[in-house]
Amino acid sequence: MLTLGKCNHGTLEERLELYRQANLFRTQGLPAPEIAERLGVTANYVYWLWGNRPSREGYVPDLTPRPDLAYLTGAYLGDGRTAGEADRKVRFKVADRGFAELLNYFVAKILRTKPRRLTMEEEFHCVNHDSAVLYDYLQQPLERLLPVIESWPAAFLRGFFDAEGYVSPSLDHESKHFLGIMLGVVNTNPDYLGCVRRLLGNQGIQSTFRTTQRRRTLCRYVVGRSLGSTTFNT
Repeated sequence: MLTLGKCNHGTLEERLELYRQANLFRTQGLPAPEIAERLGVTANYVYWLWGNRPSREGYVPDLTPRPDLAYLTGAYLGDGRTAGEADRKVRFKVADRGFAELLNYFVAKILRTKPRRLTMEEEFHCVNHDSAVLYDYLQQPLERLLPVIESWPAAFLRGFFDAEGYVSPSLDHESKHFLGIMLGVVNTNPDYLGCVRRLLGNQGIQSTFRTTQRRRTLCRYVVGRSLGSTTFNT
């Protein structure tokens, strides 16, 4: 049986195994203190695995690689927020209610629970879910997320562009002739944008890369152009 020291939360794989064992014991009617003793952790850690509070429903995330996980990964890398090491929560704060509802649906589906009520904060729609395991999964380095991203690149790109993308007309500034539609995305992480450019290129979509300075925030753009009948499949 897998055990961890009281102060060591272990790797993502170890926590997933602890999650599985703790919930198995829970279905057998064992209380948290007894489960903790069997697993070699504290009762508070068992409560934390279940969602930070004893009364809160225990989540067992389904991290099976699939398109909706790739979409959520893209959206999270684009616009996800975290509460930090002391309070592992998966958070989104977006302007569009429809996007918030979609994120809420996907997070709840992966956690195998019901969507939570959206909240408002400074005119933004907020999605908040407690899950240490999903938090740890989404917080992994980009290279650890690539198997899901590269298996479903269109779903990942859709999530990333839904979170960070924008559209604007492309014009010939001399003739004022309309050239097409520009699809762009803004993010401060060059590794994420490098991954996006590569995935776009694999789908035959050309892009450019430039850097600007806005309010002391470094912004990098990936822009694709649609000309004539060319369409985006992301």
